[in-house]
Amino acid sequence: MSIRPSWFVAAGVTIAVIAVVGVLAVSATSPVDGRAVAAPALAMSDEEQVSDLVDRFESAWNAEDFAELRTLLCEEVRSQEMFSVAGLTELRADAGRWVLTINSVDVRGDEATAEIEESGEGAQDIGFAREDGEWRWCEA
Repeated sequence: MSIRPSWFVAAGVTIAVIAVVGVLAVSATSPVDGRAVAAPALAMSDEEQVSDLVDRFESAWNAEDFAELRTLLCEEVRSQEMFSVAGLTELRADAGRWVLTINSVDVRGDEATAEIEESGEGAQDIGFAREDGEWRWCEA
């Protein structure tokens, strides 16, 4: 049984068409200013971004991944000695694992406050700041 060259041509054309359609779909631009736009389902609100940050903070804390945890802190907090890797290691040894529950998130421009309970204890208001377009934990 031999494969005819026309099958190769048809397969090649089909693959090329799929590739072009994929590239066009990925590089869709805004009709207003020509900038690339993200799919609406992928966009997260500021409140969702802060909630996601709290989840990542909790995971990094519990995994004792202090290098990752430091990337989640704002510059002001990150610059404090107690939030160095050594400082965080000591804090974690004293505090143990955390289970963080977000009761509410209030965003006001580039600052936010979230009411968070730690392991069922009383809720605290924790401050967040947007730095370089990313939300950061900004409460010592």
